[in-house]
Amino acid sequence: MLGAFDLDFFDSGRRRRTALGSGWGVRFEDVPPVRGFRWNKGDRSFAGWYYAVTTGGHVGYESWLERDQLILLDFAPDVVGIASQPFWLHWREEEEKRRHAPDYFVRLTDGRARVVDVRAEDDVDERTAEAFVATERACSAVGWEFAHAGVPDPVFMANLRWLARYRHGRCGRESDVVERLVEVFRQPHGLRAGAEEVGDVLRVLPALFHLLWAGVLRADLGDALLSSGTVVHTSEGPVVGRQQGDRGHGLLRPRRDTRGEGSQMRRLSRPATVGVGDRVRFAGQERAVLAVSARAVKLAAEDEPLREVPLAVLLRDEGFEVLGSPVRMPLPPVSLLEALPEHAREKALWWEDHILEVLHGVDPNRDEDAGPRPEYDPARHSLTARERAKAAELTAAGYRVSVSTSATSGAATRPRGCWGSPTADRCARSRSSGRSTPRWSRPCGRRSRRESTTPPAPGPTSSGGPARSCGRTARRWNCRRSQRSTGCWPS
Repeated sequence: MLGAFDLDFFDSGRRRRTALGSGWGVRFEDVPPVRGFRWNKGDRSFAGWYYAVTTGGHVGYESWLERDQLILLDFAPDVVGIASQPFWLHWREEEEKRRHAPDYFVRLTDGRARVVDVRAEDDVDERTAEAFVATERACSAVGWEFAHAGVPDPVFMANLRWLARYRHGRCGRESDVVERLVEVFRQPHGLRAGAEEVGDVLRVLPALFHLLWAGVLRADLGDALLSSGTVVHTSEGPVVGRQQGDRGHGLLRPRRDTRGEGSQMRRLSRPATVGVGDRVRFAGQERAVLAVSARAVKLAAEDEPLREVPLAVLLRDEGFEVLGSPVRMPLPPVSLLEALPEHAREKALWWEDHILEVLHGVDPNRDEDAGPRPEYDPARHSLTARERAKAAELTAAGYRVSVSTSATSGAATRPRGCWGSPTADRCARSRSSGRSTPRWSRPCGRRSRRESTTPPAPGPTSSGGPARSCGRTARRWNCRRSQRSTGCWPS
C-alpha cells in the first residue's frame, strides 16, 4: 500500500517527490502550497488568504466554503498547525495516472495528523469521490486521519464568522476588562447585561467577543444568532453549544458516514432558501410564507393566527422543508391589464409565460406533473444559464432576443407579475403622454425607416412603478431595432 502512492511537495524551496512510506514523517503543516490560488473574473469560487491565529500566519483558501472550514479549524482548541494544499498525492487507477491535492493538512495537539478535503456533498461527482477514497486509503496506511468537511451548520457558522473578527490578540489586551469579564460571567448573564456591568460596552464588547473566540467564555453558538440576550458564562460552567458536540469542530466527519439519507452532511449540504409565496413545512404543519426579512419569517396556516418565526429557528427545525414555490406570479387587478392596448396585453402575457419558466423551471402552460425541461431545471442550472437557454430558444424560433433582454424582463417581472413587464411599463407611459399604442411596441414590419434606427425619446411619465422603464427601453433599443416582423414580441 505504501508503495502505491507518491507525495509531491515543496521542501526548503525545492520540489520533491518521494514514496508515501518515505515522506509521511515530513511536517506538512509547515510546507507552502503546491499550487497557487487564482483569482479569475467570473469564477463562481472566491479565493483568498485567511490570517490564522493558530499558526500566526496566512493560510490560503479557494472558496468561501474552504474559508469557513479554516475559521472552524482556527477555532478548534486541539489544532496547532494548518497548511493548505500541502502536497500532490499520486497514484495509478488501472492504467490511468491520477493525482489529488487535499485542501488542508492539520496537526493536532497530541501529534496526530489529519488530512481534510472540503466539498459540499452535492458537489462531489464520481471522480472526486474516487479521489477522496484513494486519499483515505493513503492516510490510513500511514496512520493519518482523513475527513471530508461539508457545509457547516448555518447558524453556528454565522456566529463563528462574527467572533472571528475579534480573534486577534489585540482585542483582549486590556487586562482589567478581561479580568472583570471573567469575574462577572462566573454566573450566567445575558451578553449585553454582563457587558454593561463591566463598563462602557464599546470598550467591553471586543474583549468579550475575543474571550468567546478563545474559549474563556462560552455561549450556545448553535441555537440562535448572537444577540443581547444570549446567555454567556465562563468555561468552568456547563458545556453548551454545537462546538462541543460529538461531531467535533468544523463538522469534520468520515466520508463513510456522509452518504446516508439521514446524514447531517446531506441535510445541510445546501442551506435552504425561503421566499415570499413559498409553501413550507414547519413544526409538523404546512404553512405559507407571507414575508421574509434578515431575521424572521412570517408564516400563515389555515387554523392559526399569523406567526413570526426567527429565521434561525425555522432553518433548524427537524421537519423543516420547502414544499414548493408559486409557479405563476399573482396577476394584477384586471382593470390594470384591461386598460392596455390588446397587442401590449398579449405581449405582456406572452413574456410572462417564458419568464416564469426561466425563474421557476416550469412552463405554466404544461402539466404540473411534467416537471421542468432539463435546460430550465433550477436544481441543475443557475439563473444566468437558464436565461441563456431561453434566449437561444426564442432566437431559434425566429425571435431575435439577447440574454440581457431576457434577464431585464425577468427582473422587472419578478416583483410585480406581468404588470411589471417592460411592455406594461411602456404602455402605461404611453397612455400618460396621449398615445394609444407606443410606436416601439407595434409589429416590427410597420416601423418606418426613421423609427427603426432612432431610439424613441421618452415622453412625460406617470407616477409610480410603470414609469420606470424608460432607461431599460433605451438600453435595449439596439437589440430591438434589428428585429424583423417575425420577432416583434420579444422587443
